[in-house]
Amino acid sequence: MSGRISWGKGSAMALLVATLPLTMLLLSAQESGKCESKQEGAIQATSEDPKGGGQEAAKETGNISGVVQYALVKKYPAVVFIEEMPGRTFAPPEKHSIMDQLGKVFVPRALPVVVGTTVDFLNSDELEHNVFSPDNEKYDLGNWGKGEKRVYTFNRPGAYTQLCSLHPEMIAYVVACKTPYFAVADAEGKFTIKDVPVGSWKLKVWHERLKPKQLEKTFDVTVELNKEAKCTIEP
Repeated sequence: MSGRISWGKGSAMALLVATLPLTMLLLSAQESGKCESKQEGAIQATSEDPKGGGQEAAKETGNISGVVQYALVKKYPAVVFIEEMPGRTFAPPEKHSIMDQLGKVFVPRALPVVVGTTVDFLNSDELEHNVFSPDNEKYDLGNWGKGEKRVYTFNRPGAYTQLCSLHPEMIAYVVACKTPYFAVADAEGKFTIKDVPVGSWKLKVWHERLKPKQLEKTFDVTVELNKEAKCTIEP
């Protein structure tokens, strides 16, 4: 008696159909992640607007903290942000954000802002600098010397590469977000987003070395009143 198994057309088709749901599930799992919703400790609520946007602060909030598990956060900063909050709009802050040029380096290298924010580009060097971006609507702010500044308002969401035409080794990024709930991870990948409205949200991560598919990945997190939700980001 032979140990060889003969597969008929009907059997092969049945096996294919049976394995399709599992295959689709595995592919879907690669596109998004779910943060472990541990709730630790009570957080003192605040009635002030933590984002400085002029809108009334949410009265029911919690925090999100966690870590970005990506080796290159030790070298370049990562930005973690809530992708959007349907039905909510956020006024930009009256106070401008700042990106300086010092020692032929942009400071900071990654600057997250809420859409509509105006950024002051400074020059603290003795030599002239320039700022331009090839991304989105594109712009060139020209050249200027020490102590002067140029300004630009970021009215569209997305990451804008900042370059200096006079010093091609210089590079930085402004990340314009749809919500004011974001944080820059430290060199260990740790981050905290404070005073987040209670609810279920989707986090994203931006890093200059991530591929487009990784940048689209989302991480589900649920924020509870006066508590801290823990989240591990694995791009």
